[in-house]
Amino acid sequence: MTKNTAPDAVAQALSMRAAGYTVTAISQQLGIGVRTLARLFAKHGTAKGTALPEVIEASRSKLLALITSDDAIRQQAAQLLQDDLAHVQAIREAMAATL
Repeated sequence: MTKNTAPDAVAQALSMRAAGYTVTAISQQLGIGVRTLARLFAKHGTAKGTALPEVIEASRSKLLALITSDDAIRQQAAQLLQDDLAHVQAIREAMAATL
């Protein structure tokens, strides 16, 4: 993973962490190493989930609008959801059989 520590990437990483994103998700999306992110968060005192609920909701709405605006993204999201639901069902069946 490269060190993408440009000021706008750092600001985005700090915002994402405050919104509740995991370090791994932020690392993958922004191309910043996990250890680099940990140092940035410690330096700036940023903790997971510290953003105001209004800010989080506005970000969710923006992301949802982005996801649903592209047919390919919408199709991939639907496939991922279907796959996750199938896994959950299989886990439930295995648990029921075990019990």
